[in-house]
Amino acid sequence: MIVRTRFSPSPSGALHLGNIRTALYCWLYANKYNGEFILRIEDTDFDRSRDDYTQNIFDTLKWLGLFWTQGPYYQSKRLNKYNEILEKLLNENKAYRCYCTKERLNDLRITQLKSKKKPKYDRYCRNINIFLDMPFVIRFKNPDEGSVHFHDGIYGDIIINNCELDDLIIVRSDGIPTYNFAAVVDDIDMKVTDIIRGADHITNTARQINIYNSLESSLPKFYHIPVILNNVGKRLSKRLTSASITYFNNSGFLSHALLNYLLMLGWSYYDKEIFTLNEMIEFFDIKKIHLSSVRFDSKKLLWYNRYYIRNLPVKIVIENISFYLKNINVCFKIYPNIEDIFLLQKFRINTLLDFVKNNIYFYKIEINYNDDVNIILYDKLFFITEQIYIYFNEKNYIWNNTSIKNILLNLSNNNDIIFNDLSQFLRIIITGNFSSPPLVDVIFLIGKIFLLSRIYNIRYIYKLFVNNY
Repeated sequence: MIVRTRFSPSPSGALHLGNIRTALYCWLYANKYNGEFILRIEDTDFDRSRDDYTQNIFDTLKWLGLFWTQGPYYQSKRLNKYNEILEKLLNENKAYRCYCTKERLNDLRITQLKSKKKPKYDRYCRNINIFLDMPFVIRFKNPDEGSVHFHDGIYGDIIINNCELDDLIIVRSDGIPTYNFAAVVDDIDMKVTDIIRGADHITNTARQINIYNSLESSLPKFYHIPVILNNVGKRLSKRLTSASITYFNNSGFLSHALLNYLLMLGWSYYDKEIFTLNEMIEFFDIKKIHLSSVRFDSKKLLWYNRYYIRNLPVKIVIENISFYLKNINVCFKIYPNIEDIFLLQKFRINTLLDFVKNNIYFYKIEINYNDDVNIILYDKLFFITEQIYIYFNEKNYIWNNTSIKNILLNLSNNNDIIFNDLSQFLRIIITGNFSSPPLVDVIFLIGKIFLLSRIYNIRYIYKLFVNNY
């Protein structure tokens, strides 16, 4: 039998950490057994589904390298199939039309809560056999007695009594199928063999098994993975922007780091922490997923990101950095070589966005200085600016690190200025920052023309400062 897993997100929001960990586990499981990884878009919530969210699903999976082998299938294009199965259930008296109004259902809920009962539908319409000319939903006839007993590949044997399950709605009043019904029809039709999803779906699994049985279909294997919690132990919100994969992409995280972190978020393999994709496939064992919920740890994710920034082939990191630099309209033919700057900075950054922010001065003709920087310029060594310009404007030297360092030493000695003070003053002029990689390296990479331009322009800034204070 061919192993088939599926990832079936709803395009009602951007993919988040929980989505992608599920997708990763499904992808790994399918690849481990040379199976199929199916992508299905559950887009029957027409009010909330959006095309840009659908595109986000495609873009995110591609960015992470989780390519599907079947699909994408759209539930919105399979309504005829759902209607066909629905008619079968109605004809076999396994489903029924429910005409209960929202008011009646609300009153029922209030009464049950007052009686300290678990709110659920009371099957008022279960035995109505006539068609009424009024709005209705269609409910599944859940068994009255017995229990649902299934083996979960992670949690073991699970038993849920049917009396705890109500007659769930399988088709809304607008004729659109609900999740539990459409998912079962799709999984049967697409021959899904293994369903991997969050532990919050365990009750849904019991409901769906009863639908499987009513359709006389064999059951897939079920694996329910623990939910992801935030740093205070509460469930990670799907609506939280900082939990979306787009957020991490835009914040300068490498896909390698995110995948490796999510792999280990509820799973482990001895003391090994770093995995290539091929190693993930080789070592992944879904039965070794931890049972307890796991907390998202942003510091650990940063640790992974630092590791990959420092250890991936430089070419791969530069390709990712280039994506961010495009947003600031950098001309790579004019400005310093990105690889040289990266090699100078790779041990100083946590994210690729850090690299862009920390090195923007390499790609600007003019630097914007804030008031704190202006005060330092004024209070310390501004008088030496002309000397700096003269020394670096000399033509009789080769532009290299040794020459640059000698010029700085001469400036310091000839003007009776502490070398570190001079270096900090120049660092501020060149970068607009109080810290940077070694100054000699920065000056060499930024180039003589840009250096002289910034020294020259600082005189104008100084005049403005003096006039304002």
